Amino acid sequence: MKALARKWLFGITFLQEYVCLGENPSDPLHVFIRCKNNGRFAADDSCLFLGYKPVLFMLGATGAGAQRLDNLSEEIVMEFCSGEKVLAVLQLRRLLIQQLPAQGSSGTLTIALLESTHGHHRLEPGFFRFTNSIRQLLKRNNSGNLRLPGNLYEQVKIAYTIPRKVSLLTISDGTLFNLFSADLNGSPGQGYYVISLRHEGEACRQVEQSGKIAYWEMTPAAAALAYAQGKNHMKPLRDFRDFPFTENRSPVFGLPEPQGAVNCRELELLGSLGDYGVHRLLLFRIAGDEKSASSPVLHHVHRVYAEWRKRKGLPLLVVMR
Repeated sequence: MKALARKWLFGITFLQEYVCLGENPSDPLHVFIRCKNNGRFAADDSCLFLGYKPVLFMLGATGAGAQRLDNLSEEIVMEFCSGEKVLAVLQLRRLLIQQLPAQGSSGTLTIALLESTHGHHRLEPGFFRFTNSIRQLLKRNNSGNLRLPGNLYEQVKIAYTIPRKVSLLTISDGTLFNLFSADLNGSPGQGYYVISLRHEGEACRQVEQSGKIAYWEMTPAAAALAYAQGKNHMKPLRDFRDFPFTENRSPVFGLPEPQGAVNCRELELLGSLGDYGVHRLLLFRIAGDEKSASSPVLHHVHRVYAEWRKRKGLPLLVVMR
């Protein structure tokens, strides 16, 4: 009875708000940037999602692409498209344009940090959009979760229409360890990597003190294990035996490998790009990049996108956790 009520009142058939994928869709949405003085250009491969309060994105480019970022206007639109149809739009403003020297080569990398200010989408019928907005207002806030007021939650839904990797990060002070999940990160190019962490969290402080981390991509079968490490963002360093580690170690820093890991990227902290809302953006150089498998890695999307695909009869390989 409850399942029928959820379906007919809210359009919900997936119980979990974030739906884990066994593999990425073969027909994903595509992302485009549009602004007055730069026309419209594709941003599928260069757009990093780095924050949810506020919603933050980063673009990175060299050469002619860097000039395009330098010329970004103050007001920018990000479009999420299925074929020729625009399904969702985010209004963005430019926060930062910065040049970084390329790691290990000549030249520079230009990065642009963008903040979403408003979003709207056509991923669910109007009735479900209304009932879900009421449901969100009445929803009890779980301990450790941040409330996303007003239109911010709609912006987050849109951002998570693009599958985001759910990975695990290992850090250590040489004796004790922490292992926590992360999905707000990515490489803007040229040997750099950016990770967004809540600046009031223990994990952020630990990463800044350690300066060296191992970033592990996970198999879809390890979804439950990966999600279970989310609580460690707010916990102190602990004994090795408190975590689901194997006896394997990362090749450069010797940090322990979690169960279910398939690929390892080792990162050395260079500094902070600043605090934005609840997030601190940490800049790293890639010290090692080891791929041990070509199999799919764990991603997740917001339920609203999974439901949209289901209503359209589009395939989606879902992993339960």
